Amino acid sequence: SYGATLTSLFVPDRSGKLDDVVLGYDDLASYEAHVACMGQTVGRFANRIADGKFQLKENEYSMAQNNGTNCLHGGTWGFNRKTWEHVRSTENSVELRYEAGDMEEGFPGKLVVHIEFALTSSGSADSLLHIRYRASTDQSTVVNLTNHSYFNLLGHRGSSSLPTVLDHRLTINTDTFVPIDEKCIPTGSVEQVQGTPFDFRAAT
Repeated sequence: SYGATLTSLFVPDRSGKLDDVVLGYDDLASYEAHVACMGQTVGRFANRIADGKFQLKENEYSMAQNNGTNCLHGGTWGFNRKTWEHVRSTENSVELRYEAGDMEEGFPGKLVVHIEFALTSSGSADSLLHIRYRASTDQSTVVNLTNHSYFNLLGHRGSSSLPTVLDHRLTINTDTFVPIDEKCIPTGSVEQVQGTPFDFRAAT
């Protein structure tokens, strides 16, 4: 499995019509050619590491600066560009595995990662998508894994006339947010959403 990628997810709308709500490409070559992580698993460290280096205990580690001066999503050849091993699958789930070597992309320690995609029933007519991560390492390291899907809950069928994500109504139940600097690195402060463009406490 290239990138442990969620390529599609079909869900019913309010009238019961199924549509794919996950954006992606139609073939493997397109996933390999594009740098956007469309539905892929990113790591060893998702998001940005400032100046492509970090301090851990008494050691400093450096990695590729593939986003300006930052290391983004684990470097040039992050987990989204790796071939994951199939472990097992059932009617409603699949488990994949990837083993990253010590100092791969500059990160210390061998890291063995398992990811499970599973569809489960919530006890009603609805099903839930669970993405479960499990990782083990043989020495101190950093790890931050996530799935990088882009969603359009209205579905997509290749037509520019269809509604886009900008036609969604969004609610985020939080009073605060973490601002970032000009390099998209968190500043470390926590600020109130009130009076900012990030206030989605009411459907917007």
